[in-house]
Amino acid sequence: MIEIYYKNNAIQKYKSIDEIEYLPDNIFSIRFIDFRNSDLELISEKFDLDLTSFSKKEDIEISSHYIDSPDQLSLNFTIPSYSSSDFFVEKDISFLIKNEIVFTFLSPDIEDSLNQLTQSIYNFENTKIDTYHQLFIFQIGVISDYYADIVELISKKIRDLFQNTLK
Repeated sequence: MIEIYYKNNAIQKYKSIDEIEYLPDNIFSIRFIDFRNSDLELISEKFDLDLTSFSKKEDIEISSHYIDSPDQLSLNFTIPSYSSSDFFVEKDISFLIKNEIVFTFLSPDIEDSLNQLTQSIYNFENTKIDTYHQLFIFQIGVISDYYADIVELISKKIRDLFQNTLK
């Protein structure tokens, strides 16, 4: 799914890249949710993005990559996500900023987790975001909160395991 956020606060959802009429002056943010690697070439062409950072994913540990070129900023994270109550898998989140538009690439489960976190912590309906800078900073803040929650959960599991081992 593709969500386009326009400067007039309108949101359009698309199932296919071909459906989109790309007018960058009116767009604030574009989110690609559950995209396929086979979509990357079409996305690159349609939105004039350099997506070479996607081909370097095996270099990314459970950390991030940052690439700053003259006309685009790319930031890739690999973050832990619960696949069961005791098992984590690594999921990718990528941000690209070009032409004052924040492009976000997410898997559906990370999208759901971040949306739940945003709704439970922030009053997003009353949060005013006027620029792509503010949107990007807000999204990084949500990811930081997500990391903090994961670290807290893991710390609790370690503490419980340690106490059970001592007994």
